[in-house]
Amino acid sequence: MPTKRFELKVRPVGTAGPVKVVEWEGSDGENAARRYVDMHRDMEAFAWRDADRHGVFPGMPA
Repeated sequence: MPTKRFELKVRPVGTAGPVKVVEWEGSDGENAARRYVDMHRDMEAFAWRDADRHGVFPGMPA
């Protein structure tokens, strides 16, 4: 399965912050978020977008 780079918004599990933006690879945004959390068990990913785009994070709640 081909992979792309995504920007993920992540934070420590169960907290409101601090929020970091990291780049991670996956077949889609959700897959990249799952792969990141598998490697960083103390973090949660709550939004993502293609790494080569700018603007709103589509996975982010309103």
